[in-house]
Amino acid sequence: MPSFYLLATIFLLTLAIRSLYDFLKYRGKIKTSRPVFWLLFANMMVLWLSWFGLCDSDSCHYNFPDIVRYSGLGISLAGIILFLTALIQLRFFESDTAPLVKNGLYRVLRHPMYVAFICWLIGFPLFKQGCTAQLLGLLGIFNVLFWRALEEKMLIARIPEYREYRKTTWF
Repeated sequence: MPSFYLLATIFLLTLAIRSLYDFLKYRGKIKTSRPVFWLLFANMMVLWLSWFGLCDSDSCHYNFPDIVRYSGLGISLAGIILFLTALIQLRFFESDTAPLVKNGLYRVLRHPMYVAFICWLIGFPLFKQGCTAQLLGLLGIFNVLFWRALEEKMLIARIPEYREYRKTTWF
């Protein structure tokens, strides 16, 4: 049980760090660079490791039928596949000058990695049947939507064709 609280604290702290980063980037207070990218990448790895750990150590449990549990596992695995595919297709570090990627998954989804994150936040607590983790997952989804909203605003300002791209893609 103490590990759950530690992991939940780490998860919430890393969510806050990522949200602060996106807010400061949006306000022009932080510029993207390789060192900043790697710090953000490390933060996200800690975020996801703490997430999966806290879901596993949640002592408040539901008794879902197996179909619900394994659907949660399927959603999580779909998220992992979506994330890895999007990462491979992106092919560059986060950059303020990177071109707009519109092929592969990005032809259908504007933010496939964020969709993957939401899959993890929904699916893994279902699989592990964690009540508290599901509540924390809702907070995580709110953060992902916040990151997406800021990123959309920055892309609209930076890339003129982005408005048209939004009309032909989802999320």
